Amino acid sequence: MKRAAGRVVFAFASLLALLALSQVVLYNLRLHRTLQLQQISGECASLEREVEELQNQATELLSPTRLEAIGERLGLAPMPLERLAVQDGGMDVDIMSGEVALAQPR
Repeated sequence: MKRAAGRVVFAFASLLALLALSQVVLYNLRLHRTLQLQQISGECASLEREVEELQNQATELLSPTRLEAIGERLGLAPMPLERLAVQDGGMDVDIMSGEVALAQPR
């Protein structure tokens, strides 16, 4: 009888130790995941700032006034309207002095 009671106590103690060990393991896993989440959140915020900076830089690089200034430095000028001709469906469209004159079909 004492032997059976000892086995029951040993089984109960083993079960308690196993439960305590599982709690420690789960706590450590949760702590590890929390640290990973904080690291990823920091990386995400850093990347969002970088994207915003790159968007600002792209906006600055594509600004019409900046492109105009660069064109002037390179000796480029807007094309005079007198030299502009657009073809549409076999018809020539000439733009002269802001007026549109249709040429005869070819």
